[in-house]
Amino acid sequence: MTKQTIIALLAAILTLMPGMVSAKEKVVNYTEVKHYFHIKDTTLPYNKLITSQADFDKYFSPAAVMGKDGEPTKIDFRKKIVVAIALSETDRATEIKDLKVVDTGKGEYSEKNELHLRYTVNYGPRRSYVIEPMYLVTIDAKYRDYLVYDEGVVMQADESYSTDFRNMHYIGYNGHIDLSIDYPTAPGRLHNAVLDYESGLLKGASDFFTFEDSITTPGYAGAEGDADKMFNYYIGQMTTNMKGMDKANGMPYRPCSMQYKILRTDETDRYLTLEANGYGYTGGAHGQSMSKGVTFNKATGKKAELVKKTVELQKLITSRLPKDLGENYTQDNPVPFPVNDIFFKDGTIVFLYESDEIASHAAGKIMVTFYPAEIQKELTEEGKIITEIN
Repeated sequence: MTKQTIIALLAAILTLMPGMVSAKEKVVNYTEVKHYFHIKDTTLPYNKLITSQADFDKYFSPAAVMGKDGEPTKIDFRKKIVVAIALSETDRATEIKDLKVVDTGKGEYSEKNELHLRYTVNYGPRRSYVIEPMYLVTIDAKYRDYLVYDEGVVMQADESYSTDFRNMHYIGYNGHIDLSIDYPTAPGRLHNAVLDYESGLLKGASDFFTFEDSITTPGYAGAEGDADKMFNYYIGQMTTNMKGMDKANGMPYRPCSMQYKILRTDETDRYLTLEANGYGYTGGAHGQSMSKGVTFNKATGKKAELVKKTVELQKLITSRLPKDLGENYTQDNPVPFPVNDIFFKDGTIVFLYESDEIASHAAGKIMVTFYPAEIQKELTEEGKIITEIN
């Protein structure tokens, strides 16, 4: 490995570690602000800096508590300004910790100097009430004209749905990434097949932030079945791709973003169905939705082939399409099968077409469903076993 390669690798690691500070950066001292609550239905400014008492009062109200040090922190806006971190409401115990406010100097996108907020969020068990996690600090007023970038990270906030499944959750504010993935924990064919499928989906989500179809993200090539390494690999790839696209766009106020959830939506002792739904934005006029589904046969540990792809089945699907697609597809010119896998959910077989696949973008995704008994002749033997039609 060359010296240049080692330096590049270390630089990449620094961008993914919220607590790390490079040699050219300066850590800014701060003081925590206590005993305030965020006023409902007010949205904090994008820049996260609050520089006057009037603006502070728009967003926050005092909430004194009994006992020593129970009074709200007093703020002198002639000397101090407030940095405000407020997360989405949640019913889980939440801790914002290890905050570093870092002066990174002049930014890539503008002539202004920048502050970067680096911290971690730990989510704990669910509770019977909802909170809005919040962390307020004051810093020196000399930073009032800085741009602020939020680089907080939630790494693998785990929530097990059962002893056999795990959910891995990641929120990266520096890249505006929100990912949530279910996968089986027991080793074996099903575990590896699910992770391989999810690896493909995450690769596609990373490719979304490349400039040309011919440029693709290298697929994960690590240890088979290692969910943690696979998951973190694609987070790094997606973050790197986003940064390159953001820099090329030159639009700091319209950064790339990705929200993607791959969740278990149906399961019996015979099969497992996962659905993937997401929304990606690359800085243009609008983003792109993504929807997929798949059913795995637990007996084989492979994706289930539920139907025979016959012309007769295409005609049946065509008959169920929305009426406004009737001009494009008829019984003499039936709709093609979806690019997506055909899956089984809530007692129905689902044919899911993504946005732009068979209709205009405005039509969104199109879903056609059948009860197994309606298309019994078109089911494979595996499909009959999965759907318990026989």
